[in-house]
Amino acid sequence: MPEAKKPRIIAATNLIKDAIPQYNQATTKLDKSIIVKEILGIIQTSSPDGSGFIKKKKSGSCYCYYQVSDHFAREKIGQNLRDKLSNKYRSSTKAKRRRRVAAVSTKILDATTIEINDGPEYTVSIMDHLFIQMNKEMLEADKKDEDLLQNFIDAERSYKLGQQ
Repeated sequence: MPEAKKPRIIAATNLIKDAIPQYNQATTKLDKSIIVKEILGIIQTSSPDGSGFIKKKKSGSCYCYYQVSDHFAREKIGQNLRDKLSNKYRSSTKAKRRRRVAAVSTKILDATTIEINDGPEYTVSIMDHLFIQMNKEMLEADKKDEDLLQNFIDAERSYKLGQQ
């Protein structure tokens, strides 16, 4: 990223951070849109070339920067404000991520009912299921290894003799 772009990013981030209390108190979509439009206007007028928001795009083997539309810039500013207030907005990236994780976790738990030792069914997490399966496989492999089995028997015998 060109060095000239970094101060602009910092300035935009600070403008958004400063607008959080005002955005949080706004009650209508119109009020919120006005706040977003004001931030966009300040960024555009403070840009040396008036470009406002730019985006990096790969073009062949190199990257170039191009100016984004006002509509795109407003959407990104609004999304950034909602993300900063993620506990209040269902449309924030964090809130969406929390809902996706919860939905996937519920599906995994619903789909991971296994039977343990021919007993009653237990619902376990996928990691528990993998752990149990891996342990079973390792124990079966250990039983087939005669030397390992003999070492275990000898260690158990030594332990019992040491306790007497």
